Amino acid sequence: MFALICKRIRIAVPKLREAAGTSTTHLSFLECSDNKTALVIRSFLSSSSLSKSVVEEDEPQNQQEEQSFTGSYLVHACGLSPENATSISKMVHFESPEGPDSVLSLLRDHGFTDAQLSKIVRVQPQLLLADPENTLLPKFKFLYSIGFSNDKLVDLLLSSPFLFAWNLNDQLVPFCNFVRSIVLDDSIVVKTLKRSPRLFLADMEKNIVPNIAFLREIGMPVSFFPLLLGNYPNLVLRNHAKFKKNVEEIIEMGVSPSKTQFIQAMRAFLSLKKSTLENKKETFKKWGWSEDDIRLALQKYPSCFNPSVGKITSILDYIVNKMGWKSAAVAKTPAVLNFSLEKRIIPRCLVIRLLWTKGLINRNTHCSTVIMLSEKYFLSRFVTKYEEDVPNLLDIYSGRMIMPEAKLEV
Repeated sequence: MFALICKRIRIAVPKLREAAGTSTTHLSFLECSDNKTALVIRSFLSSSSLSKSVVEEDEPQNQQEEQSFTGSYLVHACGLSPENATSISKMVHFESPEGPDSVLSLLRDHGFTDAQLSKIVRVQPQLLLADPENTLLPKFKFLYSIGFSNDKLVDLLLSSPFLFAWNLNDQLVPFCNFVRSIVLDDSIVVKTLKRSPRLFLADMEKNIVPNIAFLREIGMPVSFFPLLLGNYPNLVLRNHAKFKKNVEEIIEMGVSPSKTQFIQAMRAFLSLKKSTLENKKETFKKWGWSEDDIRLALQKYPSCFNPSVGKITSILDYIVNKMGWKSAAVAKTPAVLNFSLEKRIIPRCLVIRLLWTKGLINRNTHCSTVIMLSEKYFLSRFVTKYEEDVPNLLDIYSGRMIMPEAKLEV
């Protein structure tokens, strides 16, 4: 077909050029034998000076008027810039404001502000041509029926304006019913879709369905799926072959699918590149962790793989070189790596080092005791208890007073 069209172009273009040289000749693409040929020729000539005169002469006056009216409407009713309005008016046309007004009115009734409407129209201008009562309203009613509030509906459609174009019965309802069949709770369906609108664009049959089936096959409890889809829905969007391989690697590391840590391990292994995971393992090894230490840390607290290599290095450097604790102690309590060095670890360790220099607490205090305690118990055990012995201890802990480093050497 393409060869045939090209042949027709070779025949038609010279004739058009010949005709273009005669000022009294009117060129019409209707002379081509079919519309496809005409379309290709029009595209071919669009970059030449000939095409400009041909297209301008061929373009109906009423279409120019429609574009002018549409552009004006987009500026004054939708708040678009003249540049955006001119561009969009080439994609959508309407002759009167009644249709677009009814669409905007419906959206305002459902909580959209003017600024939000402007954003929606910029990315989904075809929305202005929709039938509000028969196309848009049924979609809204369905989403309300499964638990979307006005605010959540607005958030969802702002983040995923393509949903306006989805067919209710062929796409939106089947998709939501599929998610509902897994999580068994409409509130989780809402949470899932709000957290990851990308799910709507995913290939359910190619990736999501087989990924969910594989997790069931390896023994993940049904009760885990609301947690997985409600908090980390993007994980099940992965290519099925890669997803299966990554999950099998997690099992080989000793993490059981029957434990909630498995979901955190999935989050670490599926969200990071293979090279990044290997870099983090090598970083742990540089600080003296064995393969068994890494395996144990993953089993206990898979999220220890989430921090960057830089953060892992900074925390271990402070704990080992400033505090004198063993790196292996962190492997036994890997959650330490997920705390903020500046906001939690250093302030608490400053207090501990000061208490050490005063001889008020045992130097064998474990790093996990210091870092993992809740704020309430840390204050009770290490701050308020010694305020009489160490004036301004609370100020030092809160950062209101700076303690010279020389006084903290131990």
